[in-house]
Amino acid sequence: LKLSVKNYNLALDIYLSISNSGIKKFMPHLANTHFALAEAYLKAHDFYNAKTHFKEALKLYDQSHNFDFDALKANVYYQLGNIYTEEFNEHDAKVNYLKSLTLFEHLTTQEPQRFQAFLAAVYNNLGVTSKSMGDYNKALEYYEKALEHYEFLNTHQNILFLPYVAATYNSLGILHAEIKDFEKAIAFLHKTSAVYNDLVNEAPEAYTHYLATALHNLGLFYFELKNTNSAEYYFNEALTMRRALALHEPDAFDADVCVTSLNLIELYQNQLESSLDFNLKTKCLELLTDVETRLKPYDDERAVLKSMKSDCLYYKDYFNTVTIEALRLTDVLKK
Repeated sequence: LKLSVKNYNLALDIYLSISNSGIKKFMPHLANTHFALAEAYLKAHDFYNAKTHFKEALKLYDQSHNFDFDALKANVYYQLGNIYTEEFNEHDAKVNYLKSLTLFEHLTTQEPQRFQAFLAAVYNNLGVTSKSMGDYNKALEYYEKALEHYEFLNTHQNILFLPYVAATYNSLGILHAEIKDFEKAIAFLHKTSAVYNDLVNEAPEAYTHYLATALHNLGLFYFELKNTNSAEYYFNEALTMRRALALHEPDAFDADVCVTSLNLIELYQNQLESSLDFNLKTKCLELLTDVETRLKPYDDERAVLKSMKSDCLYYKDYFNTVTIEALRLTDVLKK
């Protein structure tokens, strides 16, 4: 990347010198060098310089009415939207995505096979941004538009778009869960897991963790609806997959195992307090021993890890001290 930036800057100096001398026929090369330099800075996570050169390219593209420059302009707005998203500046991200959307919609009407995938990506990112801004109705509208395009692309052009269909189902499921419509959330997560299940058959190393996450979320949503049998089933399915993944890549997947285990422990705690079945206490203590072992190597201060360690301590204390008499008394007091 350093050599890339160095050489693009050398080229930029030459094109600027030519342009400043009054020769304008190389302006497209100047614009495209700004664009290429911006992409190099973006890959190097230098957002300031990336934005600077994308905007310089944009000024030059605006001076031309060439169809291919419209495509580059659309791409610039899209990339600026991505940068502002990385910087948690949702307002400017949305402004740039909307400009990109207008251009890609026009381009897609003229060359759908070339631009429809870009249009779908912009709709998806507008969904993400609108959700972050708390505008759930708009997010729903954008995700549904993205899904419509991805399903068309998958059916009519290229099966490689199937993972994008699954990801959009997942986004719609999570969005419905956030607005407390768990029935629809579950319906979308079932679609998500069905697609990922097919993808796992083709490429298990690439998609098993996505399937495990979808199953985990199904457990969460069924738990919210107090359907404990279904919640337990999907938590256990997710846990089995995540343990298998962690066996080969503990650094990547041990935390996921702990998340699912702790949700399962919470479910068992609720069942224990309602059924007084002390076999559940044994299950929970076994799960907690495993969670404690997996969390031990993590000594960083990430909030999610601190939260899991705190939950682990709470549940250990609870299950090591709870008695049948105490639960019966609590049950009587509740009644």
